[in-house]
Amino acid sequence: MKGLVKTWLLASLTLSLLACSGTAAPVVHTPADKSDKTTVGQSPEQSDITPADTSDNTGTIEAIADALLLHAKQDEPLVTPMLQELAKAANGELVGLQHRLKKRSSMIRKIRVKSKNRPLADVAISDALRYTMRIEDDPDGLHVRTIIDVVATLESKGHQVVKLKNYWPKGDNYSGVNSVLRSPSGLLWELQFHTSDSLRIQKATRDSYEELRQATTPISRKRELFDQMSAFWEDVEIPDNALKPHLMHPTEQIILHPRP
Repeated sequence: MKGLVKTWLLASLTLSLLACSGTAAPVVHTPADKSDKTTVGQSPEQSDITPADTSDNTGTIEAIADALLLHAKQDEPLVTPMLQELAKAANGELVGLQHRLKKRSSMIRKIRVKSKNRPLADVAISDALRYTMRIEDDPDGLHVRTIIDVVATLESKGHQVVKLKNYWPKGDNYSGVNSVLRSPSGLLWELQFHTSDSLRIQKATRDSYEELRQATTPISRKRELFDQMSAFWEDVEIPDNALKPHLMHPTEQIILHPRP
């Protein structure tokens, strides 16, 4: 993995040099991210809760962002119609499709934030291309069965499941299934699965999440926000069979997000 990370960084740095020389830029194969779930709504992860970086790596960071976004734009025309067809087959839909490609400014900001407390070579981004699929659990079990079928189909098309995190246990501030896949070309991309209810609560708690994730928010306030958000999620019905270990995929992790 270290070798892949170094290769990724070198390729990204090369992008700047190639741009100056007029040579076509290469596709950068991105390494696996720790977890970054910002497809449409908030992410339950805490890894991004850091202040903005003030280092002078602006040129390098911009080159990495541009390489990632170029790669995402190349893969998107292949991924989007495939997901639309899979969602339609289960009477679902892709939500927030207009946001499937991350904005350049957001990408640069995210790389800068994530490199605050780690070497830039160790930073990985998995949401240059991201999707949210809404699938109802009607009839009972449809939601989980659809996830199983979608993931299996993606794997048959050469998309490797890097991780699949199941946040459906009660008692925390987020519910849903968040996955990271690696495309045949090497791009890491994200796919979230939600029901209408979980999407509704995700939207309702968005402002609280944004305040919670800030490094400057006092711990007492973080706990207050966490408890408020958790209360909203208590009323969201868990899809049938959603908490059966490894049912969705062998890599599945069932996670209860901790209180700050």
